[in-house]
Amino acid sequence: MVDSLSAEFSLILCCYANTSPRVQIIRIADVSDFYLERVIFPS
Repeated sequence: MVDSLSAEFSLILCCYANTSPRVQIIRIADVSDFYLERVIFPS
């Protein structure tokens, strides 16, 4: 059962650090009918 699930899904990890003094909005819209939007605060 676990092998069949791992064959269907893959995990992609990413990291982004906002080094600017401003708040940024990150949008990933590469997949059809789906987009991910996040607010990134300065660090």
